[in-house]
Amino acid sequence: MAHDWFVKHTGSKIGRAAAAALLSVLGLVPTARASERAVEITMSQKDDRYQVRGWFTVAASVDTAWAVLTDYEGIPRFVKSVRASTVERNEGPRRVNQVAVQKVLLFRKTVHVALEIQEDRPFRVGFQDVLKRDFKLFEGAWTIEPRGDSLTIRYSLDAEPTTRAPGVVGRMVMSGSAHDQLEQVRDEILRRQTFVAKKPRTDP
Repeated sequence: MAHDWFVKHTGSKIGRAAAAALLSVLGLVPTARASERAVEITMSQKDDRYQVRGWFTVAASVDTAWAVLTDYEGIPRFVKSVRASTVERNEGPRRVNQVAVQKVLLFRKTVHVALEIQEDRPFRVGFQDVLKRDFKLFEGAWTIEPRGDSLTIRYSLDAEPTTRAPGVVGRMVMSGSAHDQLEQVRDEILRRQTFVAKKPRTDP
């Protein structure tokens, strides 16, 4: 059924490739073992609401991870889907306006959010969309969990788009966007941690 939908909407060759990708996302063809994947994503759906949970482990300091997660205006430099991110308000609950592109295969949609940020330094960054333009609900959090010499970074998102996509496409968009975002955040944490490690120390 998924194969037929993609063939009808994107052409036979692309449709077959799309169906193969879809089957992989849905776990119907073999994929890499969990231990071999840098980023883990789980997703559930009830009606039009998606619940996304993700996490990864990274060898970095809490300060480095916190700096990346709270680099609101710098996010477009390392998260490719975010095209613009500006801080509107710094006092009280911080507000961050973002424009992002969600895409999978030939599906592409630009979304706008105005996130009210709740920082519980240095272990949690909560966010909630108050714009309500492209999402009826868009809220979640990043958390940092120290574990010996490494950190576990967790991401949670509950989202309900205002525009309904075909069920299978919606799930692919939400899980794919989250996976890419976590992977790119992890890479940025590692990049900054490597820079810190290479930086020469200065004697007091």
